[in-house]
Amino acid sequence: MTACPTLVTERLVLRPFAESDLDDMLALRSNPEVRRTLRLPESYARADAWRAMALWRGQWALRGSGHWAVVADGAFVGHVGLHRPEYPDWPGLEVGWTIHPDWWGQGIATEAGRRSVD
Repeated sequence: MTACPTLVTERLVLRPFAESDLDDMLALRSNPEVRRTLRLPESYARADAWRAMALWRGQWALRGSGHWAVVADGAFVGHVGLHRPEYPDWPGLEVGWTIHPDWWGQGIATEAGRRSVD
């Protein structure tokens, strides 16, 4: 079993999800643009956000990869990392991200994605 490490870039901290991220994760995934991109239902709720965070922590424990919570300027701005779900047709390990639209256009996904691959 592998614990999720904390990584630092010039502007970002990539760290394991914490229970204190729940409200921010719900706000991120309840945003209409994010919901549409991820094909999440309008009924996305607190329990769904909790399961998403638990999924990433669990993937770290079981597979040694997953998503990190991304923090910029002290604020939770999204999540990024390596994903390999258990689908028979999944092609392999992917770099994925979900960044709050308020933070789009600043290179956060690129910076965090590169660091996650390193």
